[in-house]
Amino acid sequence: MNKKTILWSVGGVLTVVLGYLVYKKITSTNLFGSGIEIIDPSSSDGSNGGDLILVDDLSTKGNGNFPLKMGSRGNEVKRLQAWLNEMNGENLVTDGIFGRLTESAVKRNQDPISNFRKSYPKAVYGQVGSDFYINV
Repeated sequence: MNKKTILWSVGGVLTVVLGYLVYKKITSTNLFGSGIEIIDPSSSDGSNGGDLILVDDLSTKGNGNFPLKMGSRGNEVKRLQAWLNEMNGENLVTDGIFGRLTESAVKRNQDPISNFRKSYPKAVYGQVGSDFYINV
């Protein structure tokens, strides 16, 4: 074998491995695990506190719980909160409850809304639609 054949073979293998890793990343729907979540049903500000109860996960990505807005709950909200924390430096509790703090963080991300609507024409101020969520 010559060097050119070896390089093409290694390049082919790397392409296949990279393609597989990208496929797994794209098709991954559960970033935070599943099972039992601890939430405060009386909390409206997006934080845990007060009486805690145990409930099963309320939703998974892609089951049509959009738009995410005040009162929404589930994994979609958790992913959104984690994304806002990571990308915008927010300090939200990732509890899966779309409360006042999460809504305020979403609004800060959308400001100015006129510019945001250039990319997402159906955007509603303070809500997260499925067209934006796929980028989270």
